Formats: sequence, structure tokens, C-alpha cells
Amino acid sequence: MLFGDPRDVIVACADGVRVVDDVPANRPARFISIDYLPVSGGYSGVKARVLSKRRMLIYCWGSSIDDARTMCETLRDNLLASRTRRVDIVGEPARRDDVDSGHRRFMMTVDLVLRSKP
Repeated sequence: MLFGDPRDVIVACADGVRVVDDVPANRPARFISIDYLPVSGGYSGVKARVLSKRRMLIYCWGSSIDDARTMCETLRDNLLASRTRRVDIVGEPARRDDVDSGHRRFMMTVDLVLRSKP
């Protein structure tokens, strides 16, 4: 079975903020990046063929601390309000500035349950 791209769920809830898998070499002032983390699917048998859990570490890069915080909190609210997927916030928004660039960012950990595509 094939599952949809979990990134699509984040894009749909990002209020027009650019969402990337890799941090661009020329960082824009505001964007969201995603790291994919391994996690047990938690399902067996027929359910494992139809449902899949995906864990993502989501970074909200802002032009300021307040901008990054607001972006992360807004994304959190939009994900929880989304009726298309089951969403669990397993790591609430927290400040984690980029050590290399000093860029301001907040992060959170999100689990999504995806349904296979026929």
C-alpha cells in the first residue's frame, strides 16, 4: 500500500508559509522545515496495511523570536483543527535557535496517522 506524503498535511496547515524538507542554503526570513523521525507504527495485521504513523520534527524559522513562536503556535492550532488526519502533538512548541546561524526558531514534534491510498 502507498501512503500520502505527510508533508502535504503540514503545507495545508502552514498558512502560506514555505515548507521545506531541507534547509535552503540561502535561508529566507521565515519558513518551516521538517525532519522525519522513526516511530513504531503501532498497528498490526490488516490495520498495518491501511494505517501508518509518521513522526515529524517541525522547525518554524522566524524573523524574530516572537515571529517564530507565533508561527509554531499557529501551525499547532491549525494541525489540531484539521479534520483530515489524526494529529498528536507529542512535543509541544519549544525554542531551539539554530546553533550554526543564530536564526530564531521554535520546534515541535508531531505524529500523524495516514491512511493508505487505494
